[in-house]
Amino acid sequence: MNEYELKAWKEIEDWKRQILKRSGLLSRVSKKVQTKMNSYIPEKVQNAITVAIKNMVRATLTGSHFTTKKNQSYGLTLEEKDQRVKEKMETYRKTAIIEGAGTGAGGSYWVLLTSRSFCRLKSNSFLTQLPFTGLTPVNMKNGSSSCRFSGWPFPAITYAAKR
Repeated sequence: MNEYELKAWKEIEDWKRQILKRSGLLSRVSKKVQTKMNSYIPEKVQNAITVAIKNMVRATLTGSHFTTKKNQSYGLTLEEKDQRVKEKMETYRKTAIIEGAGTGAGGSYWVLLTSRSFCRLKSNSFLTQLPFTGLTPVNMKNGSSSCRFSGWPFPAITYAAKR
């Protein structure tokens, strides 16, 4: 064993000790509360949820079996394998950050779009961006105190702006 493998072995032993030690008071109380709450849920419902989760996990594992390369770490040392895993995790982390930012920006834009004060704007920039939202202005008269939009996901949304 080289130095890196000895360090990894020590980390595994520390992890084993941490896993096998007795859980804290809060964890034990939480477990009792969870068990009591589960006793109120009928057995058939619990079985249905269990089967659904098992099938989702099975589908994920089957999909990963077809989408991953086989023997991609053959002949590498433990240190090289760990380095590849760290690089892959960094890629996934960056992807998750970008997806989260996109989701947050989309939600913020939707809130802005549907807020009452936004209805008052009625500016050219609003009218030029409206086609990208999938909404269609139904009533946008100058000086009117309301604006109405229709489009997916709602058939019609009407907001009255306070004057």
